[in-house]
Amino acid sequence: MLRERVASGDEVGLAVASLMQAGELVPDETVNRLVEERIDQPDCVNGFILDGYPRTVNQAKLLAELLVLRPVRTMVVHLVVDYNVIIARISGRRQCPTCGALYGVTSSAPKSLGVCDKDGTQLAREKAAIERELAEINAQLEIHQAMIDLRGESPYDKDWLDRPGHDHRITTRLDVGNFLWARSGALRAHATQVDPTEPWWFGLTDEELADVYPWEDWILARSLVGTPPPGELETDMFAGIRAPVSP
Repeated sequence: MLRERVASGDEVGLAVASLMQAGELVPDETVNRLVEERIDQPDCVNGFILDGYPRTVNQAKLLAELLVLRPVRTMVVHLVVDYNVIIARISGRRQCPTCGALYGVTSSAPKSLGVCDKDGTQLAREKAAIERELAEINAQLEIHQAMIDLRGESPYDKDWLDRPGHDHRITTRLDVGNFLWARSGALRAHATQVDPTEPWWFGLTDEELADVYPWEDWILARSLVGTPPPGELETDMFAGIRAPVSP
């Protein structure tokens, strides 16, 4: 549906194309509008199949409202797929940064390796970014599930988990599993700003959190030294600025 709109060349299609080419997600408002317009077409009068939609709570709410107005019986197909298979499929995807066309390493492969069939542009590989995003989603779910299992409740509700994220902006991730005691101590020292009973920060003990998510994440604002290439996380905050020590 998105690719069809891109091919149309209209204002919405051009906006969608720029987002897809930048690797960004198309906003719910735009996707909802495209879906509503599409299912209003004559070939959808007797029913239609939505694959990959809805993906968020907001999309699901709109779809529920749209279905009330249409005499169609709804059916949901829930596919359970092995995580490693999902990683292999997604990390094998390639996209043309010019036209947005999608290809796969094992399926829908381009005629010429690494080159778009439509315009000859070199295809982009986003394996690192995709695997990082999936890892971040899984980490959030693991923290949420750990709180449910150990405490019976979690502050990470459905709305929070489905919120627009900024994890794609993370540039630095350090393993602080052995030093979470210092992190917690520093937070508790700011009692006027951080509630020491707040489950967002202290829902798990340091030992429990170390087993689930032993990292601290940062977003680089500015650097005067070299930085890792896009898609790779920095694991040393002092990389590139250490001066050699004279004997």
